[in-house]
Amino acid sequence: MSDLPSISVLEALPFPILHISAEERIIAANAAARALFSEEAVGRPFVTVLRHPALGEALAAVLAGGAASQLRLRLTTPRRELSAQITVAPLPGGAGALMSFEDVTALEEAEAMRRDFVANVSHEMKTPLTVIHGFLETLEDALPELPHEQALAFIAMAQQQSVRMQRLVDDLLTLSALETDAQ
Repeated sequence: MSDLPSISVLEALPFPILHISAEERIIAANAAARALFSEEAVGRPFVTVLRHPALGEALAAVLAGGAASQLRLRLTTPRRELSAQITVAPLPGGAGALMSFEDVTALEEAEAMRRDFVANVSHEMKTPLTVIHGFLETLEDALPELPHEQALAFIAMAQQQSVRMQRLVDDLLTLSALETDAQ
């Protein structure tokens, strides 16, 4: 039995896989890889299909006897642009390398949305906190001289802002509960 992956095994895998020879030619590509790169990828030099310096360097290192490596890169293929977690692994006996591509575009987009969300929530929470803090400082410093009505107005505005912040916290807790239930 051969140590090389058979074409049927590669075809069974759901993510793109390329078998690249020691001469850096694509020997085989599963259906997912052909759909991503092109039907004509097999038989072509690797660099004509994927022109990314870091990927070329990783492949050259593996083919020179180095250990498997992983990279996360933004790639432009004939079919689309994607962010991919790429593994380049050597095959035994100098038979080349396997290169697998895991599309992490959606994960990166979700992470960017999460960062934006946290930034927006932080801003939204700082605003009422700043108002509350300012009114409390004013009351503390000027309470003896403040007219009673003005002090009550400051307290009412601080209460409004605390209610606003409580709504934000409640919304965050609801969102967290929904997210936990969805998992």
